[in-house]
Amino acid sequence: MNKKVKRVMEKFLINWKKKNWAKMVKYTQLTWKGAFSKNNARRLESWFGLKDLEEWKIIKIEFIGDACRDVFINIDYGKGTKEIRARIICETGPYKPDVKGSWGVNPISCLKER
Repeated sequence: MNKKVKRVMEKFLINWKKKNWAKMVKYTQLTWKGAFSKNNARRLESWFGLKDLEEWKIIKIEFIGDACRDVFINIDYGKGTKEIRARIICETGPYKPDVKGSWGVNPISCLKER
């Protein structure tokens, strides 16, 4: 299970680094996609566009629930390393967490740096 979580998180980060907002949307959770369906890519660009992601390292994946994980990541924008805690949720549809669904990043959880 954690391999899938790690893969989704890495794809999200790769597309953040490339500033490929439309592709980044593909790796977000279904609930978030459904809530903002018309402007998802522009919303991600407004949140992450000014942050030039250079490097990242996944530190650990923490079990929160069967369909939920927190991923701790060290990120570097070229001005030192910060830590973010990304929430990854497995859903079969918006507001339907289920281990039989698909994993996706809650992008709002990535905005708070420590």
